[in-house]
Amino acid sequence: MKDKNYKGQCGNCVNSEYYKSSGRNIKIYCSYYKAYYYASDSCNHYRGAYVTTAVCNVLGKHEYQDTLAKIRELRTNVMEKDPNCKKLLDRYDEVGPIIGKRLMDDYSKNKDNSLAKSLFDYYIEPTTKMYDEGNYTGAIEKYSAMQDVLEDCFNLKQVDYTNVSEARLIKYKKEVKNK
Repeated sequence: MKDKNYKGQCGNCVNSEYYKSSGRNIKIYCSYYKAYYYASDSCNHYRGAYVTTAVCNVLGKHEYQDTLAKIRELRTNVMEKDPNCKKLLDRYDEVGPIIGKRLMDDYSKNKDNSLAKSLFDYYIEPTTKMYDEGNYTGAIEKYSAMQDVLEDCFNLKQVDYTNVSEARLIKYKKEVKNK
């Protein structure tokens, strides 16, 4: 049974989607663990949700659930199925929660949503457009560029690694393989 009142309400998790009632107890379905948990449970996998933080929490664009779903589809249907994308996904999972928290903390402190607006306009929407058009390589590259910008912004950059260079390496490997 779906209920939008419980969406994102399981502890601190954005992956909670549904609820079911068992007597007085309410359990919420977690799309990450694919299981039901009590609404008061706290989550330890808060997976790099800075895109959701920017779109919903900072910009208040709750009507853009399709956009968020497409970003998730890009990760799940394209990137997670491509072993070449493992490093990118691991990096996202490593710094994503930190970025999400810092993005929200920064907004809470300054009430300035310009960073989230720029992310949405220059990275999130173009990424989903490329995904819709079947340009998965371009979508991965744009998604990676967004990650690089945020890592720079929040001083999380690794010296010898950029997400865009990793995405370009993936693109090159695919081109060589297809020749």
